[in-house]
Amino acid sequence: METANERTAERSFHNPRVARLAAKLPPVEDARFSLYKTPDGYRAIMDWYDNALELIDCEFESQFVPTRFGHTHMLVAGPADAEPLLLLPGVAGCAPLWHRQIPAFAEHFRVYALDVVGQPGRSDPYPPSFLNDDYSQWLCDVLDGLHIEKAHFAGTSVGGWIVMKLAIDAPERIRKLVMLSPTGISRAKLPVKIWLTKVLNKKKDANELEHDLTAKSVSSRSPGDGKTFDRQLARLPDGTTYFCIAKSETKPGGGYRAPGSHYSIGIGCEVSFAPQLVYADGMDLGNPEIAVPVGVHCRLCERRDCAQRAYPSFVQ
Repeated sequence: METANERTAERSFHNPRVARLAAKLPPVEDARFSLYKTPDGYRAIMDWYDNALELIDCEFESQFVPTRFGHTHMLVAGPADAEPLLLLPGVAGCAPLWHRQIPAFAEHFRVYALDVVGQPGRSDPYPPSFLNDDYSQWLCDVLDGLHIEKAHFAGTSVGGWIVMKLAIDAPERIRKLVMLSPTGISRAKLPVKIWLTKVLNKKKDANELEHDLTAKSVSSRSPGDGKTFDRQLARLPDGTTYFCIAKSETKPGGGYRAPGSHYSIGIGCEVSFAPQLVYADGMDLGNPEIAVPVGVHCRLCERRDCAQRAYPSFVQ
């Protein structure tokens, strides 16, 4: 079996620091099976991977890029001179799970469907940490290895969280960002019925289970109000305008008949950055008439005619 060090000798590193870090990684075969209970389990996943590749209805190629967390494998499709689009799967997912989307995306983009390091797939089995900027550094290494300054990103579930983390840590590397039910914003549910009735009893083959588990692992309704994200332009007293999205969430009470708690989760950015967000598509961002006057806090807000005021203002 080919080792990480052997592959390092075959491929050049464009970042000297990444090269030094990658050279210290242990051979892949020493850790390959750490993601699986048995070698047979590893081979079963790889068999499924190879079979899933046959479902991609367009020309594509397999490519490795060196990073500080080991080699990252990806499926590449689309015109070489098109804008780059990187696709990231959810936890325990891999590149072939995008087999339905890759052909359509490849008509407009240079598509790179990634196998996340430390997850099932062909990338090296060295998982980054969720507790720091490891995943952002990993994606920056991938971009550097591909000679890409900035790209479009789409991620589902944990993949959505990873690309959101990159947007926070390295926004200059992103053109547009699409988060599909991202972990930390959208509440997912474990499809217990499918696991008990079909997975454990092995009543379906791997391809049918992949479809069921992917389609039914995220609730079709918001746990808050059953609606989609709310979008708004908000203008502060100094004239600064922000694009905001928000969603309500309900947390059940901890005891019998205990009332639940209601929360509103909101994020935003200055309106000049809003065109880079798909959530702003269709909004007339340049129309000052649709911007809602707001204040930082009721106690500090100078707007005396605000219908939403909760407390008297300290500002005279």
